[in-house]
Amino acid sequence: MDTQRLVAFVETARHGSMRVAAELLGFSTAAVSAQVATLERELGGVDLFDRVGRGLQLTDAGARYVEYATRMLALEHEARQAVERDWQVGDPTITVRLGLFGSLATALMPAMTASLARSAPGVALSAVEVDPDGAAGAVRRGSVDLACGVEYPDLPSPATEGIRRRTLITERFGVAVGIDLKLPRRRLQIADLADRAWIMPSPLNNFGRTAVTMCRRAGVQPRVEHEVTDTGACLALAAAGLGVTPATPMMMSLRPAGVQFWPLADGAVREVVLFTRATAPGASHRAIVDALDAAVARLPG
Repeated sequence: MDTQRLVAFVETARHGSMRVAAELLGFSTAAVSAQVATLERELGGVDLFDRVGRGLQLTDAGARYVEYATRMLALEHEARQAVERDWQVGDPTITVRLGLFGSLATALMPAMTASLARSAPGVALSAVEVDPDGAAGAVRRGSVDLACGVEYPDLPSPATEGIRRRTLITERFGVAVGIDLKLPRRRLQIADLADRAWIMPSPLNNFGRTAVTMCRRAGVQPRVEHEVTDTGACLALAAAGLGVTPATPMMMSLRPAGVQFWPLADGAVREVVLFTRATAPGASHRAIVDALDAAVARLPG
């Protein structure tokens, strides 16, 4: 329904005069009359006003309808404010679903939620666990609004139509080992681990394929004694002294007691990537991205 008709009707009802309503609205009296007449036709031909002397008085139908028209205009004004202003305390909450994987959620979620509480209290962050190899697809399908995944330069991924990517973090692989495991004090290389037992992720995912490729490039065929995909479980096995496992500084946010991280001079590289829709983001999505960037900036190193 055209809100101009509602405004013309409500102002005429309030002042009992189309002439006064026209002056207040900056219209001609004829324009206000035409708007009210059109509204009456749209409502099925009811009369909204009776002429009383030189003024206008609401009919029974008009008196009933003016209450609804006033509420509709107030709601329309509220809706415009909601999309045009910054969030204020007490506004309806907008929930944005962010796809994350375990170690990233552990490292970033506390800082992100604190940042949002300060900068955008009307935006709620809902974390949804996604496969880091399938984060772009999760955004494209609409399972989440935006997502963080992992890409590996050794295994370049094709672009996903309609999805934009941006690198958030680049980090090099090292290894996680039990605190009792003795390793050379010089800068560690993969060849130094040739005779060690390995805890490896499944070769069916990109992490596992990259880890094996990293070892083979260094001339090492890893002796895989435990094949485990969950990062937390891999670190726990390493802490128990059951082998060495590939890890990055961010993965160590899941660090259990009794495990240490050693950088690798020849470790592979991975990129933590943000996937968003290629269309212009709304204000709520921008607030999430800003909070994510702020949390990344606070990470050690």
